[in-house]
Amino acid sequence: MKSRGRRMGKKEKLYARNWVLSGDRRFHSHDVRALALCEEKPIDALVSGGVDATFIVSHTIAKFPECKQQRQAMFPQRPLVSLAREARLVLARFDDHVKVWALGQSVESCDANHVGDKLNVIKKERLIAEVKIKAITNLTASAMSDDGTLLTVSDLFSTRLFSIKLSSHDGPAAITRAKQFPSPQLIPGSTSITFTPDSKRVILAGTDSVVRVVDVSDARRGEFPLLAAFIEHRIGRVGENEMKDVVQESGVGTKGSNAELVATVSVSGDSQWLATGDFANRIHVFNLDRLKVTWVCSCSCIRTLTFQCRCQHHVTLPNFPSQHATFTFRANSSVLAITLATNEIFLYDVEQARLTDWSRSNSHLLPERLLKRPEHAIGIASSEAVPGKVVLWASDYLCTLDTRKVPCLSHHL
Repeated sequence: MKSRGRRMGKKEKLYARNWVLSGDRRFHSHDVRALALCEEKPIDALVSGGVDATFIVSHTIAKFPECKQQRQAMFPQRPLVSLAREARLVLARFDDHVKVWALGQSVESCDANHVGDKLNVIKKERLIAEVKIKAITNLTASAMSDDGTLLTVSDLFSTRLFSIKLSSHDGPAAITRAKQFPSPQLIPGSTSITFTPDSKRVILAGTDSVVRVVDVSDARRGEFPLLAAFIEHRIGRVGENEMKDVVQESGVGTKGSNAELVATVSVSGDSQWLATGDFANRIHVFNLDRLKVTWVCSCSCIRTLTFQCRCQHHVTLPNFPSQHATFTFRANSSVLAITLATNEIFLYDVEQARLTDWSRSNSHLLPERLLKRPEHAIGIASSEAVPGKVVLWASDYLCTLDTRKVPCLSHHL
């Protein structure tokens, strides 16, 4: 066999001058568009991704294709489902539409108190509304108020508000768009949306990295006061005593190099505290009780807005060792439960502006079985029934953590 005009020596290996197929596996359901390889320890992995929107991580690349594969969760990892607890409604977001279901009912029985017992269902769930959104892009965020009267949907360029009127005869709900809601020139698209638990305000994390608070308590009258526009995720922290005059016209100021999209939003149960986190791992906390109405939008043709934000910024959380994955306020508390990409958990009391005593003593003692899991937590919650416990979940596991006890390294998930 010849190669480039010279004869190969007897000791020269064939694979030294030619490509040799060492193995192949079909991990993806569609075309593979990207590969990333790192042979350094401790990573030593091949990452592949493609049209099916799934990442496959192959560990110990020298053993490919017999090495261990890990399938990462599909994007987005932010929840696609919202729950209106008071109204018992469920909202699901799809690419270009949303659906609303009314939950069913069951008969409470003294015999059905054990795990696995079947409930006596007397009324099944039912689809009450489906809203097709005429948007330029796919939907990026959605939320529903806890009383089930308002629905907010957004794409990359605009945010829309709808009112929901339930039928008294178990029929379909009537969905009406609030045309007086601020136009895209004033409020652009949103990356994250949530309502306060009292259903009086909606929090909009915009694609321009500005967090806006809009009063929706007078939605029936078509009045939507803009209470505040927090720009900390665009420019970093601003002093609490500093006055900020914001002039908005298709954006707020000039987007600087410190601007990052807001990925996580949470409101405390008493609607007092607002926590927002961005992809730069900055977490800011604002006091919603200090907001004051400074402007009312009653005409969509208004293009320029000037207002002041006074002392609403409460605290910036300290830098954590890795990127935060999710956070939420514990039930009836000012304590913010935070999970990191390493599955570490921290409890931060925003009112006291410090880590809780439990977190100071035990956050570094979490079970190794949790910390070494390849999938990081994508959600965390707590319940009023068991205030000392938090529940966190990922795409392939669910576990509880009892903060009333000292963590045990052998704790079973």
